[in-house]
Amino acid sequence: MLSEGLTIDGKKLAPYDNARKWAETDKAERSALKQNYKDAGIALMVSAFGATGEEEFQDYTPMAVPAVEVAQALAKFVKDNDLDGATAAESPQSDFHTELRKQLPSPYIISHAPLAPWFEKAFGSCYVEIAKAVDDSVNFYNVHTLQGGTSLAEISTKANISPDKLVSASL
Repeated sequence: MLSEGLTIDGKKLAPYDNARKWAETDKAERSALKQNYKDAGIALMVSAFGATGEEEFQDYTPMAVPAVEVAQALAKFVKDNDLDGATAAESPQSDFHTELRKQLPSPYIISHAPLAPWFEKAFGSCYVEIAKAVDDSVNFYNVHTLQGGTSLAEISTKANISPDKLVSASL
């Protein structure tokens, strides 16, 4: 089980927060909880690379260790813990995402959670190219917007993402 962690290139990858709690929950209890969520129409996903209290967090991103190996470890965690998919809270590299989708084919859910400014020229439009490269295999984008910032309509146009795949979380 990944709750003890996985080491890649000398860096330990391990789930934190609720992902760790889920992984450490008894399998029978996890199964019952999962069924309750499924019955309510709710998919259970793990969020990777989001904020956590861990200082060593940056050591775990696809930029710090081989992206393909991180994707494989994340997919293993999803499968081992009977989750419905994963979301990447940091700007995922194309090779990371490609490997994640290879390891988690449909019906697994893959989403991204970019910040709206990542689509702006002021930020180098860094996410536009990533979105164009992987959009066909992303189920949805949970875009973190700032009041008065880039709208979902603008993001849809800039990155050629279907509006149906964009949801917003205001910060």
